[in-house]
Amino acid sequence: MWTLHIPRLTGAYTGTGDLTAALFLAHLGSDLGLGGACSGGATGLPDAMAKVSASVAAVIRRTLAAAGPGGELRLVQSKADLERPDCAAFVPERLGDDAVATARAALSLL
Repeated sequence: MWTLHIPRLTGAYTGTGDLTAALFLAHLGSDLGLGGACSGGATGLPDAMAKVSASVAAVIRRTLAAAGPGGELRLVQSKADLERPDCAAFVPERLGDDAVATARAALSLL
């Protein structure tokens, strides 16, 4: 299990779920050769999590700056951030055994 701290950005943006799903599928499904590893050299799920989070955050920040909260996503203007995300602030951390046990116990209660 992994954890990733993602800052909350203001506003409601239509399309962020679709953007997240598309980027996640792309980063998990193939080695795009873009941007290198974002999670300290790890690949797979933790690297995809970092890249997707960094890209979506960059798109929302650009949208917020250009159109305010709830504006139309600035995807074309964010092309570089989608291709080569700056994930320095998005480094997944592997959960310890105690945290994993606690999470599994909490999920079993649902």
